[in-house]
Parts: sequence; structure tokens; C-alpha cells
Amino acid sequence: MLLVVALPLLTTRPLITSLNQSIIVGPQPAATVPLFNVWTIWWNANRLSHGLADYWQAPIFHPTAGTFAFSESQPTTWLVAPLVWLASPLTAYNVYLLGSLSLNGWFGYRLLRQLDCADLIAMAGGVMVLLLPFVFWQIAVLQLIPLWGVLWTLLTLDQLAEAPSLKRGLALGLAFGATYALCNYYGLFLSVLLAVCAPCLLGRSWLSWRTWGAIGVSLVVAALLTAPIVWTQLHYLMQHQFQRPAATVDRLAASWRDYLIPYGEAWCSPADWFGVLPGRWQLSPGTIKIGLAAFGLLVGLFSSGHRRRTFFWGLFLISSLLLASATKVGAGEWNLQSLLVEHWPGFAQIRTPYRFAVFAQLATVVLAALGLQSIYRWLIRSTTPRTAFGLTALLTLAATTDVLPRVPHRTDVPEIADADHWAFWLRDHSSPDAVVTSIPFVAGTSERDHEVTATAMFYQTVHHRPLVEGYSGFFPQPFRDLRKLMETFPDRESIDRLRSHNVRYCIVDRIRLSPDQREYRDGWSDQLLLRYADEDRQVDVYELQPAAN
Repeated sequence: MLLVVALPLLTTRPLITSLNQSIIVGPQPAATVPLFNVWTIWWNANRLSHGLADYWQAPIFHPTAGTFAFSESQPTTWLVAPLVWLASPLTAYNVYLLGSLSLNGWFGYRLLRQLDCADLIAMAGGVMVLLLPFVFWQIAVLQLIPLWGVLWTLLTLDQLAEAPSLKRGLALGLAFGATYALCNYYGLFLSVLLAVCAPCLLGRSWLSWRTWGAIGVSLVVAALLTAPIVWTQLHYLMQHQFQRPAATVDRLAASWRDYLIPYGEAWCSPADWFGVLPGRWQLSPGTIKIGLAAFGLLVGLFSSGHRRRTFFWGLFLISSLLLASATKVGAGEWNLQSLLVEHWPGFAQIRTPYRFAVFAQLATVVLAALGLQSIYRWLIRSTTPRTAFGLTALLTLAATTDVLPRVPHRTDVPEIADADHWAFWLRDHSSPDAVVTSIPFVAGTSERDHEVTATAMFYQTVHHRPLVEGYSGFFPQPFRDLRKLMETFPDRESIDRLRSHNVRYCIVDRIRLSPDQREYRDGWSDQLLLRYADEDRQVDVYELQPAAN
């Protein structure tokens, strides 16, 4: 389908003309997360070229171990590793993003064809999946873009329910393993949804040993693929006792108001009709899609030939909505989120339950396509084929375009092509184990504050030296302690702590120095020795001197 190749290029325009220069930040306040994921792609390619040696020992938060387990590792980005080696991590990032959008559309089409939708409706449904508002709202978060693993899993599950076999069980296990590797959030969330919803899709085939054999194969394959990631993540996260505060999770749970408006250019929204104040998030998939989904659900439940599939997708939708608001579903001190934290490994580390809404949007698209298919069947029986096709095409077009994505904001990344850049000097004039930090040190904790850290990690893709700072889903205590001490840099305590972390070089951004730091910079010579001055970028490379005996 040329459409699923062309649409990502159109909706992200003019990214295709600046693959090695620009990065999409969408509605995010800073380029922190995209730059971090550029670094993630680089580290994956770097370790792949070394036979995956020390894969989890990423060169950030030195000397803390296992730091790559603090966030999404995304081993599926190995697919674009050749682009990292031949072009740049940024090019690989942008190609991976565009390819993920295309695969979303393709697997959406395949899923709807499996559900017996006509080719036109399935193609339109694939486009709806590709243009899903949630994905474009979160387009700066690379791991949330590839929904195709989820779609592949649901496709193979339906195939298994239709005709259980060991081959289809193998396919289901592979699909789920790919889903978790693509996005840990999606894999974890999908595991809950499948546990709740899959039994109703399998129906009476639960009684068949053939079904149990296929399910057993799928579970074994999925476990083999996900266990190396899951075990390592849990090992390091539990070692540091990382767990999300309940108040933070509750703040990031969805409410019913969040579904009143979509992210994008919409024809209309219920918030406009009824004058209701919308919520914090923009989680609606589109008003026309919602109407068609309600119709598809109603008709499907009363149709004996489609009841089981329709019930599955209806339950999938309702479960997703409830889980997106998990902290608000319950009574007293008990809620659905606390139940998951207690009984489902991984949920204690989940910060944003509202991300379940992407599954609700996906289910809405599927049910809307089933609704369109029901309308088409009725029109075929009631009118001429030409009229039926024309009316269905018009309604399908309305559903597909009721929410169109905004052209996402993009920004240029720092250019490192100049041979005089300080990152090249550091690479060529320091030992591979020389630890580096940035001055001024990151002071705040917000995403915007950490843009300087993510930029430092971007430069690391050139110089390859370990950093004492870093950005990730979790921040280890030694880093938090250092951040506090660095507020008074360059006093004795901060300098001593840098030495204890074996820091060798300090990359000083003159532009970002505070007035006091600028005033006393000339007096650093007793602790810091100037090694290189990058006048074009106003950056100096200082070597931290050993402590006096």
C-alpha cells in the first residue's frame, strides 16, 4: 500500500528533507525525550557492533550499574543499526519513526481484513490507525509510536481463535515478544488486556487440547523473548527500590473529561456541543469514529456471526478505559491501580496509566470499521451496488478525516560536523574510560531542565565517554545526591564528589554559566585545567586535577 508509505511523509512534512538535521518534538515543551531516544538508538547500535557486550551497562549515571534498565531499551531499533553506522543516529531515529507509522497502517489494514472488512473499509481503517490522535499527540516519545506490535498480536490472536494450531501459537508468541521489545509500556498493558479479554474471543475452543497446545506454545515463546528484558529490568529497578509515588500516578490517570476532545484538527467535539470544560489530556479518537463504533458494537452484539468478536472488542475498549483511570476506579483506599501494583509485576514502576487510552482509541477504530461494514452490508441489500459503495465511501471518508493530525513541531539538533567541535577533540584526546560531566550541572527535575542532559547524551554519540549525569525513566540516588552538591560548584564538596565519581573532564558551557561562576571561572585553575577551547560554541574542556596530597 503506497498510501501507508506516503502518509507518514505527508503528516511529518518536511522531515523527509532533513533526516540528518531535524527532530520532531510535537507538543512537548523541550527536545529532551527525542534526543534521549536518539541516544538510545545509538547505544543499541553500539552494543550490537560489540556482540551486545555490557548491553545494560549504559555509559550514563557513572558509576551506577545497569542504567540501561532504567528506561525503555527498545532492542527493535537494531533494525536501523546500519543507518547509525553508515549515516547517523539521528537519521536512524527519523527513519525508524516513519517506518513505525507505516507499519501501524499496514498492520491495521491486515487486522481489519482478518475481521472480514471489505478492502475499502480495511484500507480506511489502516489509515485511521496510522493517524491515531494519541500517536501524534505522543509523537516525541518514540517508543509509543510503533503500535504495529500490538496490532500484530491482536491479528494473530484472532487467527488462533479461528483455527488453533501450534504454528499460530508460535506467531502469537513472536508478536507479543515484538510488542514488549518495541514498547515495554504497551507490552505490559497488553498483557493485562489479553488476560481479561482473550478468553471471550476463544469461546468454546477453550475446551480443545489443540487450543491449549497453541496457547502453551505462545506463552513459552513470549516468555523466552521477553524474559531477558523483564528479568534485568526488575533486577535493577528493585535493587534501587524504584517505585512510582501513588500521588504521581493518580495525577497522570485519565478522567472522563479527557475524552471530550481529540488531539488534532477535528470537525467537532462534545466539549463544544455541551459547553463542558475538557480535561487535561486530549484522548478522544474523534466524534464520528465514536458514533460508528457505538453502532458497530450494538449491531455486532445482536449478530450471531459476529457476536464473539464484537464482544471481545467491546470488552477491550471498556477495559482500556477503566485501566486508563485505574486510580479512580475503586472505593475507599482500594482502587484498580493498587490491585495491579500488588499482583502484576511491573505496575509498581508505571507512571502514566492514561497511556491505556491508546488501546481504547484502537478499539474504537476497529469497532467503527465493523460499524461501517454493517452499514455497507445493509446498503448492498437495500440499494444498488454503486449507491452502496458511494454512500459507504463518503461515510468512510468522514470517519477517516474527522480528526487530522497537526503538522508536528520540529527543531534542528546541534550540528557536530565541524572537525573543530569539542566532542571530536574529546574523542581524540582522552582515554575511552575518561568520565565526563557538564557544567553548569542540570539543576532542576523537569523535562525542560533535562534538555541540557539529553543534549550532552547526544554529544556522547560522538565522543563515546561515560557521563556522570544522564536522563532516563528513573534517576539513581547517587546522581540525585550529586545534583544537590553541584548547586554550589566549584566548592570543595562538589569537586570532591566529582573526584569520587572518577570524573576526568568537565565540559563548560560559558553561555549557561551563572554570573558567580563566570566571575570565578578564572580562579578554577587550582582544581580545573583548561585543555581545549571551542570558541565557535563557547564551550571549554577542563581536566579535573587530582586532589592535593
